[in-house]
Amino acid sequence: MNYVLAAGTVTVLIAAAVNDVRKEKIPNILLIACLIIFTASEMISLLVFKTPIYTAKEVATKIAVSAMIVFFMYPFFMMGKLGAGDIKLIAVTAVSVTDPLIYLLSIFIIGGSISIIQIIVKKTKKTTNVKMKVHLGLPILAAYCLAVYLGLPKTV
Repeated sequence: MNYVLAAGTVTVLIAAAVNDVRKEKIPNILLIACLIIFTASEMISLLVFKTPIYTAKEVATKIAVSAMIVFFMYPFFMMGKLGAGDIKLIAVTAVSVTDPLIYLLSIFIIGGSISIIQIIVKKTKKTTNVKMKVHLGLPILAAYCLAVYLGLPKTV
C-alpha cells in the first residue's frame, strides 16, 4: 500500500476514533472515505504501476471476509455489546490488511487491555463515576497503525 494512502486511512481512523469517544458514534461518511481510499489505492496501483495490489480472487475473498465480520458480530450489536459503527469500521478496514484474523485479534487484545485498565482504575479509585465503556475506534486505529508498521497491508 502506498504510504500516502495509508496516512490518509490513519487520518480517517483518527477522525473516527475522536467521534467515537466524543459522540459515541462513527459517521458513515468516514466509512465511505475508507472505502474510497482503498479503492483509490487499488486503482492508482493498477493504472500508474500497471500492477494490481490484489488479484480479483483476493478482492472477492476480502469482501467475503468483511461480510462474515458483519454477520458474526451482529449478535453482539443486538446484545448491546458493540456499536454498529464499530462493526462497520472493523469490516471496512479489514479489507486493506492481508491477514484480517490477526487484525481482528489485535483489535480485541487492545480493546481488552483498555477494559482491564478501566477495571483496575475503577477498583483503585473507590468511585463509581469511572466510565466503563471501551470505544473501539481507538483499538481499531491502534491495530491499523500496527498493521501498517508490520507491513500487513500489501505494498505497491
